[in-house]
Amino acid sequence: MIYQVNDLTGDDFLTALDRTLEQHPSDIVLINPFTAYLGGDEKDTKICNAFLRSRLNPILSRHGTAAVIIHHTPKTNFNSTENYKSSDWMYRGAGAAVITNWARAYLTIDPIDSSPGVYRFIAAKRGKRIGWDRSEMFYAHSQEPDNIVWLKANQDQIAEAKACSSRIKTVDLTRALSMVPMHDPEAKVVVEEKIRCDQNLGRDLVQRALKRLEAEGKIFTRRVPNPRKGRSLTGWTKTPEPEVEEVT
Repeated sequence: MIYQVNDLTGDDFLTALDRTLEQHPSDIVLINPFTAYLGGDEKDTKICNAFLRSRLNPILSRHGTAAVIIHHTPKTNFNSTENYKSSDWMYRGAGAAVITNWARAYLTIDPIDSSPGVYRFIAAKRGKRIGWDRSEMFYAHSQEPDNIVWLKANQDQIAEAKACSSRIKTVDLTRALSMVPMHDPEAKVVVEEKIRCDQNLGRDLVQRALKRLEAEGKIFTRRVPNPRKGRSLTGWTKTPEPEVEEVT
């Protein structure tokens, strides 16, 4: 049974969940995503504990139900995961550490930059107790049109994913910065492709690096004329947009 709940958060959501489980007993309830129903800031330890331990736990115990909660990583993340251990992966989610501490098990899904549609599933917390014979598994999106489903990755996809994970997954920011023009802006896609080819990196990693350089005030977004006479494009440059002096 699937309920499209888009108008309830916090206590209102949990009250509705309790009522639904009373009417429709279930072994598992899927809450997706966590922050949509928390009703507060996921970085607030008090709010997270109130939702998970004070309210959700009694509901699950009363109905004999387990909860699988989907939670996201921070939207902007500049740190490298190259040397991550299980203890690092289990705290990959955005917000307070109590979210991970509450969970009986924690599974992290890590996209493979060099293989779009392929993901590494990492059994980060209590991984040896979920029935896997290893701590990580690889899955991929189905390639069949309109067939939205996870499939076990094939041998070629796994080989490419492992090769990618063995490479250094960091951007040389100095080299990346050198490929951004000083004055005349260059289209973002062009700059990104230059850095990708130069350092053999995935697009997401390069885009995050450029966002970091922008946040540090080292590069700027500027408008770029469209050669096809359409809408102007956005580009990168080391020089900010010139200020227009108003004359009164």
